Amino acid sequence: MKPTHSTRTKLAGCGSTLALMLMVASIGAPSAVAQSNFGKPSMEARSAFATRIESELRAQGSDQRLQLAGDHRDVLEVKSPTMSPREVYAFVNSQVTKTGIKGLGFRMLAFSNGQRRWVYNLERESMVLTPEETQ
Repeated sequence: MKPTHSTRTKLAGCGSTLALMLMVASIGAPSAVAQSNFGKPSMEARSAFATRIESELRAQGSDQRLQLAGDHRDVLEVKSPTMSPREVYAFVNSQVTKTGIKGLGFRMLAFSNGQRRWVYNLERESMVLTPEETQ
């Protein structure tokens, strides 16, 4: 069976999210970054974390974009046109998310593929799915 364009796109999306999770894991405990700021997570540590992950993903050819949002810059937004529910589930349930990202002071994770938006509240461990708002 020859893979279709849709299958190749889905596989590429899975690979980019897997790359994101492995990249976060290889950085070596984001909580160590937070602890280096006298035990209190800071916006600077979260920004440096997001910038580093995005730079490394782009170097690998991934089309994911990471940025901080929220009044206290405590929401990590991950945007990719190939983002799927499976990738969101895998990232949210990874050990890195449960221990590391929360240690940096992130309050929420927001994932978007341009059509759907998944917002995960780290404290409540709850997910909300909404259609993407057009601007």
